[in-house]
Amino acid sequence: MHVRPATLTDIPALRRIARESWERDEALTRETATETVEEWYDESKLGADVESGDMLVLVAAMRDAVIGFSHAVVHGDTGTVLRLYVEPDRRRTGVGSQLLEATCEELAARGVERVQAMTLAANEPGATFYRANGFERASRGETIIGGEPYPEDVYARPV
Repeated sequence: MHVRPATLTDIPALRRIARESWERDEALTRETATETVEEWYDESKLGADVESGDMLVLVAAMRDAVIGFSHAVVHGDTGTVLRLYVEPDRRRTGVGSQLLEATCEELAARGVERVQAMTLAANEPGATFYRANGFERASRGETIIGGEPYPEDVYARPV
């Protein structure tokens, strides 16, 4: 497996992985998961993020097939991992941890001193993943999905 910057040709795979992840995690109804992927990972929006110097979109690939991705942004000395997904059948194989470390390293190269990551409060596997990778819960907020508020936890660690 290797990690590399995403390209525009990766967008269909990114959308597929996000959709499969939302559907598998059962934090949302299937309908809300599909609507959320369409909204958050609209091809043109995601394409703009992939090409933007302000956003960081990395993919984990195996034999040229995309199996996971991270989506992050830098604000001052803090990097925020907005999303990190791995194909559901490849979870618990180290792909997510390697992708997270590569993301943190790239954020550090951009001057970040602290990394934070968000996950829905109901997503216990996501919380467990971040804690296992040295993050601690820093705060709780909320995000709007499908017009409805959902509790969201913010995890953080120094780089």
